[in-house]
Formats: sequence, C-alpha cells, structure tokens
Amino acid sequence: MSWKQENAINRIYRTFKRLKSGIFKEDIEALKHLNESVESGAKSVTLDNLLFSKLLCLVLKQNVMYYHDISISIKHVSDELDKTLNEQLSELLYALNQAEMIKKSEAGTLTAIDLMNNNKWTIEQVNSSFIKTANSFLTDKTKYF
Repeated sequence: MSWKQENAINRIYRTFKRLKSGIFKEDIEALKHLNESVESGAKSVTLDNLLFSKLLCLVLKQNVMYYHDISISIKHVSDELDKTLNEQLSELLYALNQAEMIKKSEAGTLTAIDLMNNNKWTIEQVNSSFIKTANSFLTDKTKYF
C-alpha cells in the first residue's frame, strides 16, 4: 500500500472514531475488509515487480547509508525516477568516463591527452551495454519472477 493509500484509510478510521454513534459494526468490518484488500493488492504489486523492488531496496539502502535519513533518501530516489532514461544514461556516461580517469590517475598513467579527451565511453557504447545488461537481468526469471 502506498503512503497516500494508507493515509486515506487512516483518515476514514479517524472519522469513524469521531462519529462512533452513527457507525454500525458492519461499517467497521467493511472498512477492515477494504484495508485488507488494499494491503493484499499492494503486496501483490511489489512481488509481481520483484526486480524493481530489489533495486529500489538497494538504492534506498545506499542512500540511507549516505544521507542517514530515510525521508531524504526517498526524496532523492523520487527525483532520480523523474528523470528520463536518456538523462540517466547521459549521467552514467559521465560517471563511466570519470571512473576511467580516476583509474588512470591512480595507476599513474594519466596523460595530458587523457585530460583533454576523457571520452573512453561514448553514448552509443553506454546505450548498447545498458540494453545488454538490462536484458540479462530481465531474462533471468529465476531471480525476479
């Protein structure tokens, strides 16, 4: 169940508590049944999207370790998910090229030419590699479905 759904159901519960005299036992039972159905549906959606759920858990865990705050971590994930895949791939391209520069620097093989042309990876290579990697994960049904 999403936070929005949970808040909506809690609001109805609080309304029932305030209006005790006009609420029948059947109304309370109906609300409980509705709540159970929503929770069951939410669990089903999460389990049906196991790969996304695992990746979300991984990113949240890393963000909590970095930010030390779950609210900030969730906000950061939400901001990242608002970006298009092309934007994400462009950021991945930048990160891969930065990682190459760092490796060369640490190995002592960084040259002035490397500094001027730090494009070992191209957007075409990143797109192709990403598609192959994503398909490898998505076709391994034993782990995610």
